[in-house]
Amino acid sequence: MADLESGRPVPQGGYFQMGSNTKTFVAMMVLQLAEQRRLSLDDTVDRWLPGVVRGNGNDGTRITLRQLLQHASGLYDYANDLPVLTSAEGYHRHWNDDTPPERLVAIAMRHKPGDGSWSYSNTNYVVLGLIIKKATGRDWSTEVTDRILRPLRLRHTFRTPAEGIPAASARQRLRAVHRGRATDRYHQAQLQLGRSSG
Repeated sequence: MADLESGRPVPQGGYFQMGSNTKTFVAMMVLQLAEQRRLSLDDTVDRWLPGVVRGNGNDGTRITLRQLLQHASGLYDYANDLPVLTSAEGYHRHWNDDTPPERLVAIAMRHKPGDGSWSYSNTNYVVLGLIIKKATGRDWSTEVTDRILRPLRLRHTFRTPAEGIPAASARQRLRAVHRGRATDRYHQAQLQLGRSSG
């Protein structure tokens, strides 16, 4: 349903935010580039982004693209430090922030890496988005649009343009604990590939 308060159903053709499903498209893009031999899954991050993944024990010379795809890089998830995810108030103030991907990676570099076992981290796919840009010369979302969305005729799947989207039709529900009380918060949302690849 589009609105839990009123019970209004989601209209046919309505838009909603896609979130982490974006990672599927980014992974497909990386695999296409590997198939074309424009990059290798065994390439290190540092081969494509020298010095970007470095500091506090993070080492881009020891992390492969394969490990990024599999969430086995050990990179800290920058999302743990974003105000949008730490409280309902932070969510409402920052849900539409457009943080540059380089800044998101820098946030992750403030933390020591994990041990390289599987651990979900949005940072992995932001780094992959930067590598796609380095390998192709174009933003990851442009590549995804031209190589995947257009050929499959997914006309209503897109990265949100600066001027906005058609009228939003669904509201996302966020349950957060603030000052010891659970609160439900909502915001208007739309389908998008996301501002970063995470």
